[in-house]
Amino acid sequence: MEELTVAIKFGGAVLLLWLFVILLRKVGSLYWALHDIFLFWSTAVGSKARVRKLKRPMRIHSYLARTEDLDTVSIEELYTFVKKMVEGPSQEESVVLKSFQALVLSYTHVLVCRERLDGSLRGIMFIGIERKKWDELNYTLIKLGLVMFLPYYRGGPWMYWILLYLSLKELVLHPFTPLYHGGKAYSYKSYMIATQFSEFYPRHDKTTPPFAKGIMDDMAYSVKQPSEYYNEETSVLHREYSHLKEYVAPVTEDELKNPHIKFFVEQNPGWMKGHCLMTLYRVSWKEMFRAVFMALRKSKVQSAGSKPLPQSRVFKRGTSYQAPGFSVCRCTWSEEGEDDVEDGVLAPKKRLVTIKTVEKWVAENDKELDTSLWLKYEKDGRDTVGLLKCAVCVEFEARLVGMRNFRSTFIEGTPNLRTTSFKDHAKSDMHARAMMLFKKKQAGPSNASSCPPIIQLIQNLDAETEARVKRKFDIAFFICKENLSFLKMGSLCELQTRHGVDLGEGYKNNKACTEFAHYIAEDQLSILKKVLADAKFISIQADGSTDSGNSENELFLVVSFEANSNDRKVHVRSRFLAVQEIKRANAEGLFQCFKNAMSHVGISDWETKVIGFGCDGTNANIAAGGLRGHLEESMPWIVVFWCLSHRLELALKDALKNTYFSTVDDMLLKLYFLYEKSPKKCREIEDIVAELKACLEPSEMPRSRGIKPLRACGTRFIAHKLAALERVVNRLGAYLNHLAILSEDPSMKSTDRQKMKGYLQQWHNAKVLYGCALFHDLLKPAAILCVALQNDEVSIIGAIEAFLKTKKAMEKVRDMAFEDLPTVKKVIGAIQQSDDGGVSYQGAQLTNFDGCITSLKKTKDQCVQAIEACLKDRLKVQCPDLLTHALTILAPMGWERKDDASFGYSAIDAISIRFRTPLEHAKVDCSVLQQEWDDMVDYAKRYLNLVQEDYSVLWWKLFNAVDAKKWSNILALVELLFCLPMSNGKVERMFSVLKNIKTEKRTRLSEDNLDDLMRISVDAPEMSAWDASGAVKLWWSAKTRRTVKDTRKTPESAAAEVEIIDGNEEEDALVLDGHKKCAAAVRAKGLDHLEDDYAVNSEDDDVPFMMTAAV
Repeated sequence: MEELTVAIKFGGAVLLLWLFVILLRKVGSLYWALHDIFLFWSTAVGSKARVRKLKRPMRIHSYLARTEDLDTVSIEELYTFVKKMVEGPSQEESVVLKSFQALVLSYTHVLVCRERLDGSLRGIMFIGIERKKWDELNYTLIKLGLVMFLPYYRGGPWMYWILLYLSLKELVLHPFTPLYHGGKAYSYKSYMIATQFSEFYPRHDKTTPPFAKGIMDDMAYSVKQPSEYYNEETSVLHREYSHLKEYVAPVTEDELKNPHIKFFVEQNPGWMKGHCLMTLYRVSWKEMFRAVFMALRKSKVQSAGSKPLPQSRVFKRGTSYQAPGFSVCRCTWSEEGEDDVEDGVLAPKKRLVTIKTVEKWVAENDKELDTSLWLKYEKDGRDTVGLLKCAVCVEFEARLVGMRNFRSTFIEGTPNLRTTSFKDHAKSDMHARAMMLFKKKQAGPSNASSCPPIIQLIQNLDAETEARVKRKFDIAFFICKENLSFLKMGSLCELQTRHGVDLGEGYKNNKACTEFAHYIAEDQLSILKKVLADAKFISIQADGSTDSGNSENELFLVVSFEANSNDRKVHVRSRFLAVQEIKRANAEGLFQCFKNAMSHVGISDWETKVIGFGCDGTNANIAAGGLRGHLEESMPWIVVFWCLSHRLELALKDALKNTYFSTVDDMLLKLYFLYEKSPKKCREIEDIVAELKACLEPSEMPRSRGIKPLRACGTRFIAHKLAALERVVNRLGAYLNHLAILSEDPSMKSTDRQKMKGYLQQWHNAKVLYGCALFHDLLKPAAILCVALQNDEVSIIGAIEAFLKTKKAMEKVRDMAFEDLPTVKKVIGAIQQSDDGGVSYQGAQLTNFDGCITSLKKTKDQCVQAIEACLKDRLKVQCPDLLTHALTILAPMGWERKDDASFGYSAIDAISIRFRTPLEHAKVDCSVLQQEWDDMVDYAKRYLNLVQEDYSVLWWKLFNAVDAKKWSNILALVELLFCLPMSNGKVERMFSVLKNIKTEKRTRLSEDNLDDLMRISVDAPEMSAWDASGAVKLWWSAKTRRTVKDTRKTPESAAAEVEIIDGNEEEDALVLDGHKKCAAAVRAKGLDHLEDDYAVNSEDDDVPFMMTAAV
């Protein structure tokens, strides 16, 4: 009976479901009828909303079109409209238009809003409708694309009505399928659309659930371009192909009070660069009713009229509307006077503000905002103002660009001529920091020199206090050198105190550590400034990369020549110069970073000192229209070098691209990833190596300490390949035995076991083993040049010597037979043949032994020829004549072979002509260069061993010879040539240092702190050799303290009225104690007359009575 009841209920449910489906079909038919009526009404009448600030009715005609129906002319009109509001890449117009067309066709519909039926565009929105499945969950996704409306038309109801229409359609036709809206939020305004719904992601108050995260990730990867990067943790798509212009969606301080806007800015800090946040929100029937009311409210607000349109304007039409797409329509306003409409876009009437009005603003707000110091203007006419600027922000732009809320509006000049404009700027964090830097600059590093003797008596640290401060500086230095967090300062100080170290009170927190780190870096910077001041010529090395905080940085090193070192050798030193965040990765942005780096360290005469620039081979650097063009425009003599180390790796990749090396490289990579994250497999392979130790390392094989396979790819191409090849040759027997065990492991899936067997069969082929040995021998000569170029000190002579050695070694490999190659010969010696004709290596059987050698002999000849050709092609220098002249002068070993009386004259003349400006700035007399050259060469031939001694030793002896002053001009020319950069190996290693400093846990590290930590890590000596005295003196002399204003006070009374600034107990005690000591010193030494004189002359309130630095 129960079974019958269940069956009846089930049948009833099926019947009800069937009736419901029939009803839905009827509703669907009615819906499509209403749909046709709606489209007819939208096309014929349009929305009757009026544009704000226009009293005369201007109907906005909005309609939905399929992207597949758009013709070329229609897409060009869309592109022209978008280009006015989006700043795109500096590429050819046809390339950008083609990319835009691909973007349009990636969506299914486009919402078009026109001023009239045949009028110009006022707004567009791309929409895509997709039905997808995520983890057994079917859902419908309405993907929102680019949304662009002119300023006067923003906030209108058109977008809401069309989304309401599409959502209603999907909910009716697919009532049981969840409906989501998703898209890319380029600005906070796009993100705020999602916040109108009850269920939206990502958000500040909830964690994104897995299904929503999966949908957003799938949506991001479907629209991601190859050059873009998607961060799954933050749901941010990093793209810098284009970005919104500054006036489209700026974020003010008041808007940041909104938690949603604040979350968007923190989650997507690169939104100004074009990065977008993926958003998703659920649409239900409840949300539909809310959307209807919102659209009605928008329509009501938008229908309010205001100022009338001048009657003298006539609206002239171009071409008419054409279905199914829409053609370009040029609309112009004509009147007696200025033209306020450009390409159909109605521009707001410009506000005229006189100079007297701005001066009045400055006077009225000076007391509160100090506007007289920073608010400046640019004239637009005789009595009118065109732009407002902040002089302080302009001066310190290089120090402000790294801030989170940096805006260049008041740096470039804003046309918004209103009091609210500069008042909002005055309240911004950026302006506050600029004012702090301005006041610090005005105060100066120390006023001790202008103080009378009585004040200077108390400005020196006593021995006990200095010792305590040095201990704290040592702790801060250790934290910086070991890349620890500043928060470790308190713990380490507590540990030292527990061990009986006297550190005193105060300055034991992360703020103190940050301050100490700054003065440690300033101490190192002072050393660099002294070196650069003494150097006659310098070169700059630069390279760019992205750090853990997704900020693109440009690192700069400065190359200088050192002739007076204690090791009796000349050196070409590379020192850290600066790190700059790149605002735009184009030629202008890189050149601005270059100038900011120069000004950051105070090199005022860099335009006459810089003679070379080393970089990688990107178009933004070495193209004629790139950074190279900007440098040559300001410094025509400069030599731009493409890094030789980079070109060497590119040459080898080109040579080995389509050879058997690709197969070997793929096998090595698979072997590495098989063991990379498997401790169990590594333990098993170690046991096998222990058992097979006797046959794995015979006496004729090189001894290898490691067991785990090495990665065959990385930043140092040649070194990684050689290490991985050598490891496989030495451990192949163990790998094959372990792979055989894994191929029979019953715990693995049958498909995985079959793949493992196929992979094992490939390794048993003797061609793989001999291929590893062959390519190890082919890459060995190139490693000579690679190692030389990776050194910190690379000069022209050192690079050329290494290149000649590489060339000689490659010729030797070319002439050797395949069996005589060193690694191949060792492998052949380790091969064992069994009685049944089988071949084994380290206890593992090999196949195809006879046929592989013949094949690899041909491969060897082809690879050698390809490597030699690519090296010859890739290593061509930009200035071969300059390189030849430089070798003539810098290579002393060639002086003995030349008996020509005019030897070197042509090289000297060519170099002096090219670098005449920097040589004259260095006070070099070019007229006596040839005479001094002859005298120096004669001295070298007579007293030095030019053939056997190293060039660095020979030049040290010449620079430090007794007669060196007689050759000062030619030695300055030699210094110039030594400064030419050849390799950027050290710059590339600096990015490893940067990533160790700015980890994922320190992504908010400011640019100033990052620069300080980089300088300490790179240039500061080791802990055992570091002396804190210089940094402590800088820190001590950088701060001053003022007493309360009064006319005549004795040291005792002044000590009781000292103004407390930092609120530090130890500092206050030191200040009071200093006053007491000062008073005692005055009376003990009979200096009362100094006290009286100073008290009389200190009536000016701005002159401090006691200048005391705080601890």
